Amino acid sequence: MFNLKNVRDTVIGKKTTLEGSLQSSDDIRILGKVTDDVVSKHKVTVHKNGSVLGKIIAKDSLIQGEVEGDLDISGKVELESSAKIEGNIQAKILKVHTGVVFNYLLNKKEEILIANVEK
Repeated sequence: MFNLKNVRDTVIGKKTTLEGSLQSSDDIRILGKVTDDVVSKHKVTVHKNGSVLGKIIAKDSLIQGEVEGDLDISGKVELESSAKIEGNIQAKILKVHTGVVFNYLLNKKEEILIANVEK
């Protein structure tokens, strides 16, 4: 039997396009496409083939796919090598892996740690 008691993720599947904003108090995982803002009180993950055409507001964020919009993150942003970012990044911690493509303005909330991580 499937236990929904511990499920905390909101998932946009890889063949799904959501035209409109998405808000959740839980983690959000995007494997498909969202064409507006994404807001979470926890973590937003944009997977390798996922995309967001809007602002991401969250506590933490892991970006493996594409984002065309600003990231307003109160904690940590991690950009993996497959990430493509077109927008401003505001975060407490920024971790950038080798190979990331981005065009952005970085705004400092507190202390910023930028790490170039080799695979």
